[in-house]
Amino acid sequence: MFSTDDFITLPYTPDLTEAGIAYTLRSLAFGRSKLDPDFQREQAAIKSCELAFRRFLDASSLPYHLAPVVDPLSPHILLDGRRCAFHIRLSSERGQISRMMHHPETLLEETFDVEDSTAQEEEDLLIFGFALALIARSKEDSQKAAASGHPLRLIYPLPEDWNHPGRLKEYQSLVLKSEIPEPVDIEIGGLDCDLTYFTESFHLEPYYRRISGSKFHRSAFMMTKNLPSGRIGIHHRELASTVLVEPGQWHNIWVYGMKIILVGALTRREMHRIDRERRVREMQIRKNGTNVRVRELKALEEFLG
Repeated sequence: MFSTDDFITLPYTPDLTEAGIAYTLRSLAFGRSKLDPDFQREQAAIKSCELAFRRFLDASSLPYHLAPVVDPLSPHILLDGRRCAFHIRLSSERGQISRMMHHPETLLEETFDVEDSTAQEEEDLLIFGFALALIARSKEDSQKAAASGHPLRLIYPLPEDWNHPGRLKEYQSLVLKSEIPEPVDIEIGGLDCDLTYFTESFHLEPYYRRISGSKFHRSAFMMTKNLPSGRIGIHHRELASTVLVEPGQWHNIWVYGMKIILVGALTRREMHRIDRERRVREMQIRKNGTNVRVRELKALEEFLG
């Protein structure tokens, strides 16, 4: 019988967060990430869990394959020929984290909602889990995190027309300006004219301006690892558009990971069958998508090697 003994618990190390954020920023440049910072944190957590699972497979000498990279942003772990899709819930409330750590049996009552998609196959393997981590939503939270020696990844998404320039000429001319009394390092991310992702780093001296030397065709975001004490400006010459970013407008998307709990898995076909039978049993009206309860899952180890 499926129980908490079937859960797989993995460490949530800072390098996993780093990799998850790198994925999220790339997604942002390609227009596949929402501008909502909560969504970006969740997206980073999902990718972190995927990487943690790969490490677990390697450490356990369990066989898996990586799908040919057609789309670098799509799921690519294959277990016994099945594509793995991760459905991870980011749990960031302290009380909730404490409950999950000390009373994992309560996770059996949790429910996951899964959207249907024509791009998915019935034999895809859906892996469900929880990422337990703290986050810093406000400027004050980020200041406290920095004062305690914790890392920050502060993001400011650039205007949509900078990342979707339409018929503008090939390259963008970007100018950065500091309005603060201390040096600051800023990174801009976007796409070149071949729609290849890249970033450019700037070291801005106090009250100094820097002109981008890179050939951005689309510019998607600015990122810094330290909270600026004042405004940072960026000017787009072709659009005659200037953005002035106040300290409180940066969003810290670093996920302060504590633990990853992979609770179980099902093929998409099995999930649809379970959902269909439960709806008949409970006389529920069909809605878009499918939901599955943790206690209805199978042990992930059933699908491994």
